[in-house]
Amino acid sequence: MKSRLHELIGGLANGVWMGTFHSICLGILRNETEYAGLPKSFSIVDQEDRLAIIRQIIKSLNIDPKQFSPKSYLQAISSYKNTENYVKNEPIEETFHLLKTVYETYKRELELQRLVDFDDMIALCVRIFANYPDILKKYQDIYKYILVDEYQDTNAVQFRLLYMLAGISGNLCVVGDDDQSIYKFRGANIRNILDFEQVYPDATVIKLEQNYRSTQNIVNAANSLIHKNKEQIHKNVYSEKEEGSK
Repeated sequence: MKSRLHELIGGLANGVWMGTFHSICLGILRNETEYAGLPKSFSIVDQEDRLAIIRQIIKSLNIDPKQFSPKSYLQAISSYKNTENYVKNEPIEETFHLLKTVYETYKRELELQRLVDFDDMIALCVRIFANYPDILKKYQDIYKYILVDEYQDTNAVQFRLLYMLAGISGNLCVVGDDDQSIYKFRGANIRNILDFEQVYPDATVIKLEQNYRSTQNIVNAANSLIHKNKEQIHKNVYSEKEEGSK
């Protein structure tokens, strides 16, 4: 994407920050370790190493991994870290056997090894911005115009980060399709896109309704199902291709 941008606008592309939520937040954390309460030499722990740490913890707690798998604990911890409750330092709920104990032990282990996990990156940035308005202002001045793709897949913490960075300017452009929101199991919140106009009442909505890939019969079949959604951003999707096989 960066190389395509260079082809379009040349050297101006060097002034654009581009990346995933996590890569951009990692850059902020590297710059603001003091405010994040992190050691300067912190490392990122990958998914396999996280799982290995959880395995060790449940073994030390004599938890039967066949009854309560390491992956189930890791998934529960990951889900918790992508909520406002985690950002606000509210305790994790004991949704199943010894989850609080496993989480607290996991947290201490990361601190001892100077590690940050994938789910911490965004939440820690939101904490910094909430607690240090001058740091937030610094990044609001950097990110004067923000564009987010696949907005229907954002979660509560990502929404909070964008809301804080967009600030009073509200220079936020999002691209997404509520009909393609399929990641609720990973914490995605469809309300982020459905309620966008309520959060930003001055927003301009541009609907991209032409389907360039499918025949009209496929589009009609999809529309007949999508229109049954109780909550949606209404669209009249059409194709200029042939009617096609049924």
